[in-house]
Amino acid sequence: GTMRGGGGALATAPRTTRDRTYARIDVPDPEGRRERDQVLFHHPNGLVVVCLAPRVGGGATRDSKTTTVVVDRGADDADAGDLAPSASASASGAPSIVSVDFSLGKGKGHQSNDVVKGGGKKKRGAKLLMANSGVARVTTDDGTSWTARACAKGRLLEVNERLIDEPGLASTDPLNEGFLCVVQPRAEDARELTRRAGAKGGGG
Repeated sequence: GTMRGGGGALATAPRTTRDRTYARIDVPDPEGRRERDQVLFHHPNGLVVVCLAPRVGGGATRDSKTTTVVVDRGADDADAGDLAPSASASASGAPSIVSVDFSLGKGKGHQSNDVVKGGGKKKRGAKLLMANSGVARVTTDDGTSWTARACAKGRLLEVNERLIDEPGLASTDPLNEGFLCVVQPRAEDARELTRRAGAKGGGG
């Protein structure tokens, strides 16, 4: 009676491919700026990883920006090499990200919101985000900056503090080490995300 099949259904989900585990939801920028698109990864455990979309060169900016690759030679310190625009960033034609600032709204007149009356046993730092809540101020090497949004309603569990020191990760590896933050939606909001993930048409 030991005639069991070769692993059966359990063997069908390789753990290496992230796409099997996460539902990917592409969130286009409302104003149609492709470099500001975002991507959500919705994990079966309910958590949502908020990312910037991979930055592909949008031909329009390529010609006008080639001159900015000349870095001021005066910066002779050890990490000047890290700050110079990398070949890969300029080759893609998209401005690379030079700053990611998570201190949105902290200390700018919002202190009163942090005081929880009556014991304050609330989980600290887990603030509730709306889909359009800003999570990070992103600045690129051409001087443009914009606010990346949560794109999902839920509690902010963590922000990727590596980006404070290594903002270039948001350009070079935005869907992995360069992710922005992790949000935990409520069950009903998570179901809505699942619908959005499944509603994608034939790859438009």
